[in-house]
Order: sequence, then C-alpha cells, then structure tokens
Amino acid sequence: MNPFSVRNKLIISVSLILCIPCALIGWVSYKTAYEQITDKTMEGLERNLQILDTYIDKMLSLPKQEISLLAQSIDADNIETNQEDGDSEIREIIDRFQSLSTDIIMTRVASHDGAFMFSPHLTLPSDYNPLEQSWYKLAVENPGIVSITAPRLSESNKPVVTMSRQTSDKKGVVAVGISLEELTRSVSQLTIAEGDILYILDPTGKVVAHPQEKLAEKPKGIYYDEILRSTSGDISFKVNGNPKKAIFLTNAQTDWRIIAEIDQLKIAQSVKPIFNITLFVLLIAICLTSILISVIVRSITKPLQVLVDASEKVSEGDLSGQVIITSQDEFQKLGDAYNHMIDSLSKFALYDPLTNLPNRRQFVFTLEQAITQASSEQSKFAIIFIDVDNFKQVNDTLGHSAGDELLQKMAEQLQSCIGSQGMVARLGGDEFVIFLEHSADHANLEKMLTTLRDSFVQPFTIHGQITFVQMSMGIASYPIDGVTQEELLKHADIAMYKAKELGGNNHRFFDDKMNELVIKKDQIERMMRLALERNEFNVHYQPQIESASGKIRGFEALVRWNSPELGFVSPEDFVPIAEKTGLITQIDEWVMYQACLKNVELQHQFGYPFLMAVNISALQLGRTDFVDKVQLILNETKMKPEHLEIEITESILVESFESSISILRKLESLGIKIAQDDFGTGYSSLNYLNVLPIHTLKIDRSFIQNMTSATAEKTIIESIINLVHKLGHDVVAEGVETKEQYNLLKEWNCDFVQGYYFSRPVSEDKLVELLMEEKNSTNQ
Repeated sequence: MNPFSVRNKLIISVSLILCIPCALIGWVSYKTAYEQITDKTMEGLERNLQILDTYIDKMLSLPKQEISLLAQSIDADNIETNQEDGDSEIREIIDRFQSLSTDIIMTRVASHDGAFMFSPHLTLPSDYNPLEQSWYKLAVENPGIVSITAPRLSESNKPVVTMSRQTSDKKGVVAVGISLEELTRSVSQLTIAEGDILYILDPTGKVVAHPQEKLAEKPKGIYYDEILRSTSGDISFKVNGNPKKAIFLTNAQTDWRIIAEIDQLKIAQSVKPIFNITLFVLLIAICLTSILISVIVRSITKPLQVLVDASEKVSEGDLSGQVIITSQDEFQKLGDAYNHMIDSLSKFALYDPLTNLPNRRQFVFTLEQAITQASSEQSKFAIIFIDVDNFKQVNDTLGHSAGDELLQKMAEQLQSCIGSQGMVARLGGDEFVIFLEHSADHANLEKMLTTLRDSFVQPFTIHGQITFVQMSMGIASYPIDGVTQEELLKHADIAMYKAKELGGNNHRFFDDKMNELVIKKDQIERMMRLALERNEFNVHYQPQIESASGKIRGFEALVRWNSPELGFVSPEDFVPIAEKTGLITQIDEWVMYQACLKNVELQHQFGYPFLMAVNISALQLGRTDFVDKVQLILNETKMKPEHLEIEITESILVESFESSISILRKLESLGIKIAQDDFGTGYSSLNYLNVLPIHTLKIDRSFIQNMTSATAEKTIIESIINLVHKLGHDVVAEGVETKEQYNLLKEWNCDFVQGYYFSRPVSEDKLVELLMEEKNSTNQ
C-alpha cells in the first residue's frame, strides 16, 4: 500500500486535526487542575499565616502589658548591686510577678549603674554586666515601648526571646524571658502537606521558629534576603533544582516574617494522576475516532482508487479500460466523464488528427507486434521512412494551411498506393512511415518504391497553386537491419537522410556503412565542441603566387583539426557538420583572428604587405553583427582592412542574395577585398560578376586539373580570365599542380595562382621558413 495515498493522507490529516484540540484539552485540564490545587494550597497556607500572626499577637500582648506595668512599679535607684541583698520591696515585686505569669520564664531588673536582680535567682559569672546585654540596650534605645530581642537558646536549651522596657524613671530596665516552645509546636502542627513548611524569621533573618533549621541562626538561601526586604507578598525560587514558592507577611508587633513554603513539584505530581486519566480517555477517543474516520475515508476514496488504477493503465498505453463507479455522487459523474475522455483520448492518442492516419504511438505498437510475430514465425518485413523534400518551401510560400492540405492529400495518396499490403502512419511534421508485411526482398520493394514515386509524378493543386511533391525514402528490413522497433526506425531514418544528401527525390536501402557514418558524424560533432574549448584547431596557410613574378602575394588561411581522440579530421568531414550545428561561426571568427594576427607578424618581420584570404560560411554572412565582428578583429590585431580578403562561395549568394550584397558592400566600404571562391562548380552566373562588389574571382580546381588535355577547358578558362579582366577584377587559379598548367595560366595573364606545384598548406613555422627561402633567393 502506498503510504502517501490520498486515503492515508486524509486519515493522517484528520487524525492530526483531531489530536490538536485533544492536546489542547489535555493541556488545559492539566493547567486548570494544577492551578486549582495550587490556589487551594495557597489559601490554606495564607490561613495558617493569619493564624500564626494572631497567635503571636496573643502570645506577646499580655507579657507586653505586664512588663509595662512592672516598669512603672519599680524605682531603679533602689536596686542594689548585689541581687541577694537588694531592696526587699523590689524583690517582692519581681518574685510575685514571676510567680503569677505562667508564660514568663525569667524576670530581670537592672539599673543604669549596673545593679540588677533576677527572678528566680540565677547564678551568674562575677563579671556579668547587664548594661552590655542586648535586652538592656534595646530598651534604652527605644524608651517608652517594649522591645523584643532576637531569639536565643536559654541555659536549659529552650528557645526564648527577651522583652524589655525602660523604667518610668528612666534609670533602669525591666526585662522578661518568654518561651517559644509553644510557638514552635504551633508552627510544626500547621504544616498542611508533605514538603510544605511554615517558619518565622526575625528582622535580622534569624530563625524564631522553624521545623528544620536551628533557632537564632540565619538559614542559607538568597531568597531569604528578598523576603526580608518586603513586608508581605510571594516569591518563586528553586532549591536543589526543585521549584518552590513562598508567601509571607509581617507581624506588626514584632516585625517578624511569618513564611509558608510550598513544593511546586509535589503539586505537579499530585496533578499527574488526573492528567494521566484525562490523557488515557483522550487517546481512547482518538483511536475510536480514527477507526471511524478510516471507514468513512475508505468509502470516499474507493472510487478515487478505481480512477487511479485506470489512469495508471492509460499511462502504460492501455486505453481499453472503462471504470464502473456506482456511488451515486460526484465520483460517479467523474467516472462517466473519465470514460468519455478515454473514448476521445484513444482516438487522438493513436491517430493523427490532421490526416487520420495512425500516429507514431500506434505505429510503434503495430511494429512491436509485427516483430513478435515475425520472430516466432521466422518471417521478414520492411518499413519505408518518407520525408517530403520540398515541404518547407510549400509552407514558406503558400502558408502553413497549404502545408496541412498537402499532408492530407499525401496521406490519401499513400494509403491508395499501399492498400491492404501494409499500414501508412504519420510520425510528425512531413515524415511518414510505411509498414510492409511480408515484403522484405529488394525486388518487391523496388517495385513498391517505383509505384510510390510514380503516384506522385502528377502535381497536387494546393490553394489554387500547382505543387509538385518530391520524396526521399529510406528502407530498413527485419531482421537484417534491426530486431527492435527503435533500431528499424533509426536505420530507416538514416537511409532516408542518405537519400536526401544525394540530392533527394530518391531512395536508399540501409546498410551498416551508413550507421558507421552517422556514428562518425556524431563523434565528430561531440569532439568538435570540446575542440573549441581545448584549442585543438590550428591554421595552415597556402601561398598565392603572382604569375608574372613568381613572388608570394599572400596566403589563404585554412583551418585544420588534429583531435587527440579521432586523429587528423579532414575539413571535408568536420566543416559540413560545423555548418549544420552552427559551430562554424565560432571557428570562422577564430581562424580570421589567428590569420590576421599572423599576417601582421609576417608584415613586420618581412616588410611586405601580404594579403590574407579567409573563407566564411553562409551562417556568418547571414549574421547582422558580422561586419562589427570583422571590424573588432581588425582593431584587436591592428591589421589594415585592405590586407584582408574574404572569400565567399556561390552557394552563399543563392541562399540569401539581397542580404549578402548588403553585407558585402559594408565590408567593401571598410576597405576589405571580396573574392568569389569555387567559380564554376555550382550556380555560376556571370551576372554575379557585374552585380556583386567583388575584387577577385577564383577559378575552381576542377577546371584547372583538365586544362592541359581538354581543349574546351582551355577555351573556357582563357575566356573567363579575359572577361573578368575586362570587368576590372583579378583572377586566381586554384589547384595548380604542374609546370605546364602554370605556364598556360601565365600565358593567359592569370593574375595569381595557388596549388601544390608551389606549396601545400603549411603550418606557421614552415610558412616562415618558406618566406625566408624566398627572401634569400631574391637577395641572391
């Protein structure tokens, strides 16, 4: 099962959407329970704080009143220094006071001159000085009020505090000791939960009552300082990593901080069972809901899965399937629309809508079936690949609608010729292919090809215009030329292009040499692209000789390629491919730059204004920026324009006559010379010599080779030279290989000659040697 199916995505999506509110519910439940328990705990602690505060007030209020009365009743001047022999009246007062006060554990009086009395009697060190005691100092510092000392442990190791007040005559101090045992018990009893504690600190931070800390000592913890800085409130802090919270208030009489601490981790643990139960209930709800969702989604996506399965079959080429959906909803309508679409698609997918012929898909399917059958029966068949030679001309001159009409009429004509002998299909554009069952021998195929060609001898009338059709055909046979549909189509296509290369309007049977040639061309194309990057091209130079003097007039730059992978590649092999792929423009520019650079170097070295001739392709002459490119090269190499000659072929002029003339005139205006190359090999027209801005005409080597043995050739060449001279142009004869040829051309006043008789194309190094030899021979 596909984990990313729509069904699984819907189930996962809905489940996730369901989980979000469930998670929120669980979180809210947890937070609510946590906050409620925390609030309840805090309320209980606050009540305990209030109880302790009230208890302290009650515990200290009566002793405060009593000590105030005692302070008014005692005359401090009557206190003797020795408490054993003191004033019997003061002794009687403090003993009676001590016996009547149950909360007071000791009563003291002291005068400002150091006399003192204790009740009950207490044996003290001989150096005991009451004036140095904290209770005495506090009373003197705070006259008129009752002062309370910091807590301490008594001689009997009991927690006590001392309350003191100055006597009314301000000559002494009365003090009483108060036990804190009952307060400590109350603090311990009021702790409401494990981990929660109540305690009391005096204003200096010492413990007044604490279930865990020692009395009269400062407990460790920086949060105690924060508590002492405020009179009431709450703070949060951590103890050993555990979160704690404390609330506190201040007793008005004593300025003691009454503090309650709670362990928040304990609260979280108490909430955990509630959270676990809630989570368990939510998980059960999610599981049950997911099961229900899965059932619902399955019923919804089942028709969709039917459509997916059918679509996968269509993607594999099976257009025969129909879907059956009876869900009585939009999916059923979608299924009906799908079936209708498949019916239409099967027609358009397998047949060409323009000609109603089987298309490539259908033809390949038929071809594969034929291969399977022929393989089992050991039989043979053939296919014919057809391309219309002049289809582009029809489209360009009459329009695309005329081209479509021509294709339709061709389809009808081809079907009429083939009949029941095979199948005609249109592969695309102007390409047709014919499958001929049981017709693989050459004799039968030749008859069929002749019949096909004869059927197209009569022209078609397209948009009121008479249109002739020419076809190039390539033939491949099973199993000789291929055992798969790819091989057969490829080889028939190769044979068809070979027929086109040979002029078109004919046919060729595939052979292995054609395939080798295609492979070689493919290798050349791939390696040629790398050759530009790796600088594998070089320029050779063939001298042009002045016929009269025999001196070198200039050179023709010729590109050469020596590939590390392919070895030396002939220009006849790679230049046509470069023209076809468009790489020729880069090669031409590179050759022109190198040739100009070399010519400037030679001119400086030998002091002679050599002329450098460079060939250009039709692609270059068709570019709008070609003149700018030439100008840029001349500027960068610093060569004068009059020392550059650009050679063009007659085929370039035929392809784009008007635009070519415009560009040539721009080049001429720069001072560049124009030469017409290969005159006499193609569409030679003497009219060109009068119309084109040319300076030189180059007679093709094919005339020169036969001139010494053929009288007609001599007459033609001599006439061309005389005619061109009358038009004011120079003449160059190419391909001069013998002294006899040279003497005749010299006799006819041919201006310049070049060929193997003088020199083959040479590299840069040998070119310098050649010029040095000529210079030395001249000097001699």
